[in-house]
Amino acid sequence: MIYPSQFITAQEIIDAYRSGNKYVMMMAQMQSGKTGVFMIVGAELVRLKYIQRFVIISANNDADLKAQLKNPDDFWNDYLCYLTETLHLALREAIDIMKEIKSKFSCYCGSDLKKIHTATEKTLFIWDESHHGQSVGQSLDNFFKTFGLQPDGSQSSNEHLMLSVSATPFSEIIDNDRMKQNKCVVSFLPDEGYFGVKQMIENDCLHEFHSRMITTLINE
Repeated sequence: MIYPSQFITAQEIIDAYRSGNKYVMMMAQMQSGKTGVFMIVGAELVRLKYIQRFVIISANNDADLKAQLKNPDDFWNDYLCYLTETLHLALREAIDIMKEIKSKFSCYCGSDLKKIHTATEKTLFIWDESHHGQSVGQSLDNFFKTFGLQPDGSQSSNEHLMLSVSATPFSEIIDNDRMKQNKCVVSFLPDEGYFGVKQMIENDCLHEFHSRMITTLINE
């Protein structure tokens, strides 16, 4: 199921690109459904013919994360329902559109980043877990240089677009302000029912090894 908050945030990001922004930074809480948001963004931008491809990239080499990102089967099922139930497309037409969009989707994580060699079509690069491996000289730095991507928010080569996603984008937020970078910042607020750190505290699910006033620290 794609939740209303995911559609609202995805539309905000899509509108940002269509208004001329080249780079969007999405802040999202852990396990809040951020994957669904950026998959909607990529799929819709391809459907609307604003881009030709969308690619998920991440320096994280975790096997479970890679499997989740490379095979978002639940999303494709939900997106098909969106095409038929919300856009009222005939089932056959919706299936054909979804197959075409799926053929324009790819994912490269960790060591897989070395497997992508060209990107001549206008592409949305979705940088998941953007806090991971962001230092100069690391694999993503070399990747950005190879493909002419501009993580400072300026225009990338071949009119490529960038979307960075993280639950802990502290350094990127600071740089965006301190260095006067031109990045559009979008916050994803999950629907009711989300069980995050705040809810864990309220339900006494967190127990500290040392007492450090965890509620006060998190609120700050």
